[in-house]
Order: sequence, then C-alpha cells, then structure tokens
Amino acid sequence: MSFRDNLKEAMFIANITTKELAAKTGIKEGTISNYLKNKGSLPNIKAGTDLANALNVSVNFLVYGYDEDKVKSSFNTVSLKYLKYSKTINQLDSLSKEFQTAVILMVDALSKNN
Repeated sequence: MSFRDNLKEAMFIANITTKELAAKTGIKEGTISNYLKNKGSLPNIKAGTDLANALNVSVNFLVYGYDEDKVKSSFNTVSLKYLKYSKTINQLDSLSKEFQTAVILMVDALSKNN
C-alpha cells in the first residue's frame, strides 16, 4: 500500500479527522489533505514522525504498511469498545438525526468536563 493508504488506514483506526490530526501534530489541515490525495505529496521526516506519534503507529507503518502489531492492538481496542457500546450505538442509530445530534453534543460536552 502507499503512504496515502497507510495514513488513511491509521486515521480510520484512530478514529481521527484531518482537522483533529492537524491540531494534534501542528501540521496544517491542507497539508494533511494533500498527503491523502491520489497524487499527494509526502511529508518530511519530522512531519512523518509527528503523524506516526499522533496516530500511535510507527513511521514504518506509514511508509511501508507493515507495523501490524500496533495496528492490530489499536483495532482490537476499537473492536472491544464497539462491543461494549454496540447496543447504545444501535439505539442511537434508530433516533432521528435531530436527536442523534443532540445526544452527540451532550456526550461531547460531558466528556470535556471529565
């Protein structure tokens, strides 16, 4: 896989948006978007290291796609969280978009207070 694909996969597993990744790394959102494009640019060593650290993967994974242990560990964590909250997710999914938005905003506000 390419750097672009590996970055997308790591972002998916970390459940992080381009905007959030930019805030965590100090790399401009537009620059990260360029990395994610089909013929996007590649980061310099510092930016690559910052991206890897923010996503909890190695630089090797971003470049070569073979840091399987960390990705599997992150994936297992996400899977366990999903199993724990799957009933709640299904209930949330059955609500109208308005109620979904309200619940998400409430959870977001509560998590910031913790």
